[in-house]
Amino acid sequence: MEKENLFARFLNWFQVWKTGSKVFPDGSKIEWVDRETIKYTEGENTVNIWMDHVPFAFPGKMIIKHESLRFWEAKQSATKLEISKDKQKDIIRKIFLYYGRRVVVEK
Repeated sequence: MEKENLFARFLNWFQVWKTGSKVFPDGSKIEWVDRETIKYTEGENTVNIWMDHVPFAFPGKMIIKHESLRFWEAKQSATKLEISKDKQKDIIRKIFLYYGRRVVVEK
C-alpha cells in the first residue's frame, strides 16, 4: 500500500514537472501562468490565483493569496461573478492535491 501511494505521488510530480499543469478527474485544470500566478480553469470559468513564495523556506513553501479567489475572470461582461465559499474551498483543496503540503492559505 505504501509503495502504491509513493508511486502515485511520483507520477503526479512527474506530470506536473513535465507539463506545468494538472488536470483533475472532473475536468478542471491548474496550470502555471508565471512565477507567482497559477490559473484554475473549470469549464468556461477561470481564475488567476496569486501565489507568494515564503522566503528562506525549504522546500519552497507557497502562500495562496485568498483575496485572488473572490471572483471568476470576466469573459465578456463588465460584471464579475463571485466564487462561492464552497467553490473556494474546492479550489484550495485541488491546489493542495497539486502541491502537497507546501501550501499555506493567507486570509
